[in-house]
Amino acid sequence: MKKIIMAGLALFLLAGCQRYSGGEPVETEEPKEEKQEDVQKEEPKPNLSLEEKVTAAIHSTTGKEAEKSDGKKRIISINTVEDAVAGEGKKIVNIDLNADQHSRVPRTRDEMLLASKDIFPTLFKEDEISEAALIWHLPLVDNASNEEDVKVLQLRIRSNNNINWDNFDIYKFEEVADQYYEHDALKE
Repeated sequence: MKKIIMAGLALFLLAGCQRYSGGEPVETEEPKEEKQEDVQKEEPKPNLSLEEKVTAAIHSTTGKEAEKSDGKKRIISINTVEDAVAGEGKKIVNIDLNADQHSRVPRTRDEMLLASKDIFPTLFKEDEISEAALIWHLPLVDNASNEEDVKVLQLRIRSNNNINWDNFDIYKFEEVADQYYEHDALKE
């Protein structure tokens, strides 16, 4: 019995000697080099179309994901129109967006308002935008149980309204927006 224990101990020591040499493991994994990302801010490309600038502004504020969790794209459409009132080269931008639906209606509404608070100042950094409208859509079910994407919130604001977006209270949109529409489904 003593011989078996000694032989087992010897095997254990030999196995340990094969894995370690001089106190260091023989088979070491080489440390993975960490990728260092450039910390530089991306400069806007001057040759982007207005639609591409608007798309970039929305993705930078609502997340770069082109699609929401339900597979629908965030941006439904972007339409621009010349603004005759503001002058030559100024555009009115209408943006239809798919909203995220949450378990509680007030949170769904608040998330759209919060996102709008972030999107508007980003859009108004573009000199050619004189007015912007964010039109939020959600799937609603009618009495016949048919689901349809419906406009549930619309905010239209002119760029020259001097809103301090850093301190802005999202519950003041109805007062400061040039146009405000809220579907009855959000008023529950």
